[in-house]
Amino acid sequence: MSSKSHEWIVISDLMSGMVGVVILFLVFSVIIKETEEAKLKNTEMMLHEKSKSKVDSVMKSLSNVILRNRLSGSVKVYSDTSTITFKDGVFANGSACLTSNVVATIKEMRPFIIKFLKKNKFSTVMVQGFTNSTPIGAPVTNINKYCAVYDDNVTLSAARANAVRRLLIKNHESSLYKRIVVAAYGDSRPLPGLSPTSGANRRVNVRFLIMGTLRDH
Repeated sequence: MSSKSHEWIVISDLMSGMVGVVILFLVFSVIIKETEEAKLKNTEMMLHEKSKSKVDSVMKSLSNVILRNRLSGSVKVYSDTSTITFKDGVFANGSACLTSNVVATIKEMRPFIIKFLKKNKFSTVMVQGFTNSTPIGAPVTNINKYCAVYDDNVTLSAARANAVRRLLIKNHESSLYKRIVVAAYGDSRPLPGLSPTSGANRRVNVRFLIMGTLRDH
């Protein structure tokens, strides 16, 4: 009996030791995981801040262009979302024709946007078109008068976004064309707090993104 009791004590000590090792292993695993997660989060924050600084720089330059052209009433800068909005009025009602002063302003903006794309190879410019919910009564085919052919709000919003994009990419290499991307939403995304029929929903956003980081802007 004494021999077996001794064996049980040895086995018990061995098991206790193994449990202790497993617990230590788990503790160290948790510590390592938390350390790696902290490093990753820190890296993510650094990348985000670096990217934001680059976007803020081009936004500031574009804001100055807008102010010089006295268009701050119809072209708005939203630094928090890295977005410039061409509001209702820069296009004639039911048209994809930009007013002449807005055309001139976009041409002045172009060098800053092209420089941003060239300096930041993971950057993208999203040109987003929106309309209000007033339906298109009949297909529009007079391209000379309306600067586009469209038959519903989605194709109208695409035409308006493309009108802005064409001015931004004119005379520049095709490698940059792919990074100025059009998205057409029609009347599917009215502004918060506004009726879908409100004219304020007719707008084009130019949004700046730097991809390849761990965070979207």
